[in-house]
Amino acid sequence: MGLHLKIEGVSPEDKQRGIAAAEAVLHAAGMTADRACAGMWALECWDDDGFQGELSDEDSKAARVWLDAEAAAIDACCVGWPEDKKPGMSSLEYYRDGESLPH
Repeated sequence: MGLHLKIEGVSPEDKQRGIAAAEAVLHAAGMTADRACAGMWALECWDDDGFQGELSDEDSKAARVWLDAEAAAIDACCVGWPEDKKPGMSSLEYYRDGESLPH
């Protein structure tokens, strides 16, 4: 299991720095990457369903942690980049053992 940062034009070292920043956010929140990713998935499904029903407090918190981890990863990976050149969200990916590492 692990995190993968999908940002073009950065070195492997930059990506590792970004992943470390994301892991630090997860650790500080006391949350696993799996749980944070699941909360983000729940948020996306809730959005896709037109915000029908309610998103649980647990999923809402987990999604917020995922978004914070992703933002930290992008900032750490892209140090010195102008804000308009930094990639948007959806750059942080989670994979489980046995899954192919995203490219």
